[in-house]
Amino acid sequence: MRRACSHLLIPALAALAAFAPARGYSQVGSGSIVGHVTGSVGAALAGITVSVTSPALQMTSVQTATDDRGTYRFLHLPAPGVYTVTLEGKGYLTQSRVGLQLQAGFEMRLDVVMHRGSLSETVTVSGATPVLDPVDTSTNTVLQSQEMEDAPLGAGLQEVLPMAAGLSLVGTPDVGDSNLANRAETVTDGALLEPTIDVEGIDVTTNHDLDTAVYVDTYGLAEVQVSASGNNANVGFPGAWVAAQLKSGANRFHGSVAGSYESPDFQSSNVTPALAAQGVTVSNPLRSYYDVAGDLGGRIVPKKLWFYTGASRQAIRQGLFGFVSGPNASGCWTCLDAPQASVDTSLWESNLKLSWQPDSATRLVAAWIHSEKFLNAFPASSTVPLPSSLIEHQGIEVWKLEIDKTLSHRMFLEAVGGFGGYDAHYRTQPGSDVRGHPSSEELTTDLFTGPAPGPSNRPQGRYETHGDISYSRGSHLVRLGGDFTWEEGATRVTQNEAGGDYLLLFDQGQPSEIQLFNYPVTPVNLLHSQALFATDSWKLARVALNLGVRWERYRSFYPAENKPGGPFSSASVFPSRSLLTWEDVVPRIGAAWDWFGDGRTLLKGSFGIFGDTMGDLWANLFNPDAQVTTSYTWNGPCVATGFDNVSWNNTSCDVSPATLAGLNPASPAFISAVGGLNELNNPDLREDKTWEYAGRLERQLVPDTSLSIGYLAHRVYDLYSSQEPTTDSTADGIQILRPYSVYTIPGMFTDSLTGSRVTIYTFAPAWAAPRFNEFEIVNAPHGRPDTFQTVSIAVNKRYSKRWNLLGSFWLTKNHEWIQAIQPTPNDIQFPVDNTWNWEARASAWWFLPWGLQLNGFYRAESGVPGQRTETFSSPLLLQGPVKLRMQPFGAQRGPVVALTNLRAEKVTGLTDTVSLDVSAALYNVFNTSAATSTSYLTGPTYRQTTGIVSPRVGRVGLELHF
Repeated sequence: MRRACSHLLIPALAALAAFAPARGYSQVGSGSIVGHVTGSVGAALAGITVSVTSPALQMTSVQTATDDRGTYRFLHLPAPGVYTVTLEGKGYLTQSRVGLQLQAGFEMRLDVVMHRGSLSETVTVSGATPVLDPVDTSTNTVLQSQEMEDAPLGAGLQEVLPMAAGLSLVGTPDVGDSNLANRAETVTDGALLEPTIDVEGIDVTTNHDLDTAVYVDTYGLAEVQVSASGNNANVGFPGAWVAAQLKSGANRFHGSVAGSYESPDFQSSNVTPALAAQGVTVSNPLRSYYDVAGDLGGRIVPKKLWFYTGASRQAIRQGLFGFVSGPNASGCWTCLDAPQASVDTSLWESNLKLSWQPDSATRLVAAWIHSEKFLNAFPASSTVPLPSSLIEHQGIEVWKLEIDKTLSHRMFLEAVGGFGGYDAHYRTQPGSDVRGHPSSEELTTDLFTGPAPGPSNRPQGRYETHGDISYSRGSHLVRLGGDFTWEEGATRVTQNEAGGDYLLLFDQGQPSEIQLFNYPVTPVNLLHSQALFATDSWKLARVALNLGVRWERYRSFYPAENKPGGPFSSASVFPSRSLLTWEDVVPRIGAAWDWFGDGRTLLKGSFGIFGDTMGDLWANLFNPDAQVTTSYTWNGPCVATGFDNVSWNNTSCDVSPATLAGLNPASPAFISAVGGLNELNNPDLREDKTWEYAGRLERQLVPDTSLSIGYLAHRVYDLYSSQEPTTDSTADGIQILRPYSVYTIPGMFTDSLTGSRVTIYTFAPAWAAPRFNEFEIVNAPHGRPDTFQTVSIAVNKRYSKRWNLLGSFWLTKNHEWIQAIQPTPNDIQFPVDNTWNWEARASAWWFLPWGLQLNGFYRAESGVPGQRTETFSSPLLLQGPVKLRMQPFGAQRGPVVALTNLRAEKVTGLTDTVSLDVSAALYNVFNTSAATSTSYLTGPTYRQTTGIVSPRVGRVGLELHF
């Protein structure tokens, strides 16, 4: 990672402190308590002293007084925390509200009626925490440390996100950390939207991957706030805003040591008779699992300087359905009886947090997280066997410096600066990358054999500075803000492959195409972005208005590049280049109506337009030092290499040196060259925009319990593709010098499944010349937006009477373009996803006598939809192999995926401050083996299950708290 921007960090932080822009990061780990104080006859009372105390405060207490309207505000209180609010006034009874649970991002409204009496008399009220936020129009779920720790879920941050209303993950659900350190795209209310994932106020999102590769476990987290929709201008992107906060120290020392274990003996078999009939003997067998963690927090200087530190390690070895170490006895790699390989994954993490409060108006916070991931097979799948996978080592780092400053009783300032990112290193499996052993792919099955092309380094990181200034006056709370980021991302292949810098494509075992790579490549790709916003939370009687406007700018470019030479490319020097700049202003508006004026029934609505970033890898598409793939037709000869290893017995075929020597863009075999200088920069490319409409009814049913019923619509305009057309015809990039109109020559092919005739269009040989090889990324037609409409219902019962509950259900209607841009007549078939999908979630905790505790988690979702495709290959197709969609999307659908997990715990108090917890958990209680992915590619693997839910497994654990 080149960190050329690090010298800018300190002056940028200083500028932020003076200029005080913000992105809303002050919401991370903080909440507010506000209210109105009146006398018994309803008149506003000024000059009432209001103080709050909490173990979450470093100082003993904080105080304010009601203004001439009888209002008071405590902004940016540390959260989560349990607070006591005390009100005192001459001639009035002192009132004390205790046990108020303040969550991050929550504005707790506490209106108080004072009664005449002696100041020395105190009225204490407990258990009166409001459950509805009368101001915020976003959909908030707050997951607290104890909930995440006790939930029977994987320990990764992403695995607890489905507890939140409106959030889910793409792919196979986790069973007992079976997805340890795996990335999964985030789905927000049924739509794949760009999320914002913050850790300690640092954005660690991998843009356009809809996830993060910064792996953080939940052992050290105090709270995770999830806001799925209705976000104001402090949030840039349309997907969920996720804010994770580390634990903090306290004025007393506290800590824990924990560990848990899973054994193969604790696992069942979920191979059903239907799977056994396909030849399956084992699904996702566990071979070993353990995790250990410890933390310690406390004071360095009482009420002044706190620390918190922790460390953890998780490790799992398991089999993966369809992931094999070699072919079966008949030489078949994709058959379900091929020998299964093991996947080894481990994750180390350590963290440190310091909180210093030199005076009552100032707080300084420093935080650091470091992780190390190891994976012995990337990617491990049914189409990439172990010998063809890569070994991954990944270092992850997040750090921040923060200052919080109360400037006056009306004004508060925060400034944050830091870094979040990773540097992943990939290398081929030992013995795979040798001479005579090329990379190969079979088009009818997508099976990849031979060494993985391009062992690489993938640095990706973001330097960030943010700030926040808020000003309250009367019924207004105004915030001004912005953020400034410097991002870098790249995929670098620094050495040539012994097996050859090329990929051989076969069609039913016959040579079809060869792709040459310009290794080595060492690109640098940069993205600078800025944003400013203003919001106003304005209370008018029983209506709260949330108004916002956001300006943002993104600039993608690359610096001067020095490309090394390789077998299929020459050494070159390229000047720096600015590629694309987006700038826009977008509005947000929300309103919350307290229907009856008692804070128990709220009607909320919001509208917002959200922009997007092109991402830090955008420049990689155009960077002349990035990977270029040049494709040629190849009909042989297929040269036997004598590579003598049974694991590679169907890949011992190589291209002849004479054929390689004859391949150049001027040869008749040329198909295309994609990447680098072959990609035309489109300066008119428009930023995609998401329009969000939301409405919600919230009702407090009984104390501590609320119900929410909502409707949400997203319309996404001007989407674009960041990939050129390949053998996958769903890509939206177009070859602009070879337009739709030149595909005039029909070819007749046979659908291998139905026997029906299929027409595929190609172009005349005159259009195959290299001068027509130029690609451009373009926007989808404005009249073809993606739309998602969702209805939802959610129940939230906070802890009371020994139990609590989070439950939600949502149903989404999609109208999503699989291919909104259709550059050839072959792309017009079945281009839209018009499916309905639903999801249900429930998490519950029961606290029984004798220190017993039960926890449950339930997740269910509609089966994964798909459509049959087929790849057609022929020398007549001058554009290369063509993959066609053969039926509407959703014509194929997997079974409902439902998962139930349970956990029991016994807490034993050893002393007043020390306890021992013994736990046992059961994941996938009903031992489902529902398919989570299926091959719909016509050929030998058609309708073959490629992924299923891992079988039921048990876990035991111990935890010592002190």
